[in-house]
Amino acid sequence: MLDEVRRLREAHRSLGKGKIHSVLWRFCVERVSCCPMVVTMGRVTADAGGLWAIPPRLDNRGRMKRPRPKKPRKPKGFRAQRPGEVMALDTVIAIRDGVRRTLFGCLDLRSRFALALVTP
Repeated sequence: MLDEVRRLREAHRSLGKGKIHSVLWRFCVERVSCCPMVVTMGRVTADAGGLWAIPPRLDNRGRMKRPRPKKPRKPKGFRAQRPGEVMALDTVIAIRDGVRRTLFGCLDLRSRFALALVTP
């Protein structure tokens, strides 16, 4: 039965556990054997590992998209020792009376010094 599940997954990469169960039900009836329930099918495919393939992401021309590079992040538990070592930045864009304004906010995490600048 697991071989049949693998064959179905290779033929149709994004079949869910419900569709696999309905196809496998016919397979089991032909061979006069009991068929597992839908929930069990989900566990069987998860336990077998490698039965789920994520479809490639394509752009509007049908070419594969490159994955985004990882952004540098502050390590968990990192504590700044000196002012200016770690800064938090944010921007807010607001349109009021037909004028687009951008607010840049900056906060030093060690000294708690904050600065906000609005540009037209």
